[in-house]
Amino acid sequence: MKPVIIALLCIIFHSCKSDRQGDNQSSKELPTTPQNITIIINNPLKKQIFFDWSSLLDAATQPYDATAAHDTILIKSNIPVRLISSDMMGNSKIVQNTFLLYPNDTVFLEKPQSITNISTKSDQRNKELSFFPLFREQFGNYEGWSVPIPFRDDKPEKRFQKIKDTYQNHIAFANQFFQVNHSNSAFKNFIRKEFYYKQYYDFLALYQENLLKNKAIIQDAQVARFLADFKIDDSASEIPIYGYSVLLLESLLQAGKSEIDFYQNLKTKYSGKTRDIVLYRFVDFCIINSSKNISTLYTYFQKDAENIMLKNNLKEQYQFMANTLNSSGNKSLDSSTVIHFSDKKTLTWKQLLEKNAEKITYLDFWASWCKPCIEEMKYSHEVQKKYPNINFVYLSQDENYKHWENSILARNMSKESHYLIGTSKNSAILSQFNITSIPRYMLIDQYGKVINADAPRPSDAKLKTVFDELLKEK
Repeated sequence: MKPVIIALLCIIFHSCKSDRQGDNQSSKELPTTPQNITIIINNPLKKQIFFDWSSLLDAATQPYDATAAHDTILIKSNIPVRLISSDMMGNSKIVQNTFLLYPNDTVFLEKPQSITNISTKSDQRNKELSFFPLFREQFGNYEGWSVPIPFRDDKPEKRFQKIKDTYQNHIAFANQFFQVNHSNSAFKNFIRKEFYYKQYYDFLALYQENLLKNKAIIQDAQVARFLADFKIDDSASEIPIYGYSVLLLESLLQAGKSEIDFYQNLKTKYSGKTRDIVLYRFVDFCIINSSKNISTLYTYFQKDAENIMLKNNLKEQYQFMANTLNSSGNKSLDSSTVIHFSDKKTLTWKQLLEKNAEKITYLDFWASWCKPCIEEMKYSHEVQKKYPNINFVYLSQDENYKHWENSILARNMSKESHYLIGTSKNSAILSQFNITSIPRYMLIDQYGKVINADAPRPSDAKLKTVFDELLKEK
């Protein structure tokens, strides 16, 4: 269990990483079906814009990295989404701001100068969106890939004091902000709980390596008192840092346990929403990392969990991984599999070529986490409109089904042209064509023969010349 838990903690750490229909909507019951969060990008100066977003139930993020003058991103979610913008200043300083977006929000993202700004047509929502930018001006970056674990080099007693002082300073800032700016009760509760659990995360994340050795730290009287104050709160289950902190704590307490025992202990120890979210995070991690206990853990979760959305999310991820595992031993190119986005059916490579026969096919190997891949997409769509007689087929190497699906839906991509490579690590498709880095593009003729294994990118003017020549020959 030790290697698994250490990897779990590393992933947890590195991932932390429309007009409103009335100002009180965010305090109402959240919709049970996914709603659109619309991000309208207005960037007339074509500055580099980078941000990533994640559901409050999801550790991994979806990136956006582009210089488009105008763009629209749609995020389907029935719970709030956390968006983190990243801006590189002239002095090489990185500025990262957090924005909390709600279902049915329409927000306007602009970059008039150096800093990305997000606003709405609601005064109250604008005040809430300004919270973390103002917080960053006083305390520095709160979260994002450029923020290291704090207090790493301090001795335990100094570390405790700094963590407590930081928490008190953050809460004082929040209380002062709420006195001046009218904010929704749901937003206030989120901020206060976020800061409360952040202190535990900051402390526990320091012990993510050498868990068996570090387990002795919980025997220290001061540490024991600190951890004894950790509050289990079902209402905090949709705040990511709450679930992370619970897993960090349990990983330290249960260092050395098997995956099955770890799951059963979580199930026994916790209840309600907390149990569901902690079990979900743990089983999802095991699925993504191809644990030998995937089937058992997934079956347990579907039986034990009450949250329908979590069960459905895990079901999609499990089914995707089951398909990849079933094809992992298949080294034949023709029988290697891909998963069609539109109907979720599995096709062999041979069937994929037959489906796109009679036309030249332009293959785009990409992934939702690949920034250059995403940047090329807008050029791909432009070229595709000019060449209707060429098939554009997109093959993703994502290992998380939901991240692949969310990325396609967010950008209004054609569902018919997208496929997921059945098993990325062992795929004969990647091996046969030596796909070691992405983005990568290939051209296949109407008979299934590769005519260019390293074709120009969509943003390269040479691609149009290549297309013109091929269509002329045909």
